[in-house]
Amino acid sequence: MNVPTTLAASLTLAAATLFGARQVEARRDRTAAALLAAAYATQDLASALVACSDETHKLPPTSRKVPGDVPRGLDIPTSDADWDDVAFRCADYHPVRAGFQLQWSLLAMPTRPFLDTEGAVIALVDVDGDGRPDHTVKTMIGCAQGLCEIAPSVDIERLP
Repeated sequence: MNVPTTLAASLTLAAATLFGARQVEARRDRTAAALLAAAYATQDLASALVACSDETHKLPPTSRKVPGDVPRGLDIPTSDADWDDVAFRCADYHPVRAGFQLQWSLLAMPTRPFLDTEGAVIALVDVDGDGRPDHTVKTMIGCAQGLCEIAPSVDIERLP
């Protein structure tokens, strides 16, 4: 192999490697942004549900999932009618766009013995746009003796 051919092959390989690295970096950035937005939304809704429980002295029933299908890696518009469940109304929660599917879920039985009631705000995120969620983002709320609090951290899980 002569020097110009070797040099051209080396440059082509370097360009392909750099392009691949940039693609991976861009995908990582999209994933981080989507998960951060979902974490913020679960915390925001959980905070509003805790405030609502201060007035009603109970957590609302499980809501439907909004939007109905997990968005395929893009923000999609929603309407006020999408957010017309008791939980969302009580929390006065109705974003105009959603990049993930969001639901409030009241657990039938608390997972910790010292809690009277417990629930979770859950976001399903599809970063790669294949129509299947690839991450769950969850913020828990626990109530004991009439006082509800948000868990100190957001749980983010990568799905298989």
